[in-house]
Amino acid sequence: MTTITGDCAPYLAVLGLAKDDAAVQAIMEQQKGKATTETFKGPFAHYVSYDKSGVEFVFDEQGLKQVSFFVIAHGDCDAYPGQATLISGLEEYTRDGVRAALGEPTASRGDDWDLYEVDDRVVHFEYDDEGVVWTVNVMRERVDG
Repeated sequence: MTTITGDCAPYLAVLGLAKDDAAVQAIMEQQKGKATTETFKGPFAHYVSYDKSGVEFVFDEQGLKQVSFFVIAHGDCDAYPGQATLISGLEEYTRDGVRAALGEPTASRGDDWDLYEVDDRVVHFEYDDEGVVWTVNVMRERVDG
């Protein structure tokens, strides 16, 4: 099992907690800009996006399910500004850089993504066509697919 430290550690710690939990609220209040939200009913998912921070929170019935850090800006969403300190020891946000820093992934799918189990949580790296990380997702549990 992989150990990951850095700015993402507090986010890993609050996964599974309710949106109104003080620890979740404290992390959300650290984000820049106004939040935009979107809710889906089947299955229930509530998205809270902070485009100026490059961070998105996803809640389901059990609480905080996932936090996404957008390493590369896209659409109206800016890039996460703390890339250098997001994951300690990760200096190059590429597939090779991730594997050099964290070792072999628990699971991967071709050139699309790598998944690492971290204690009882998951860190998921998504790559673009050139093998550059475009999104880092910290997740409550592993989702296959």
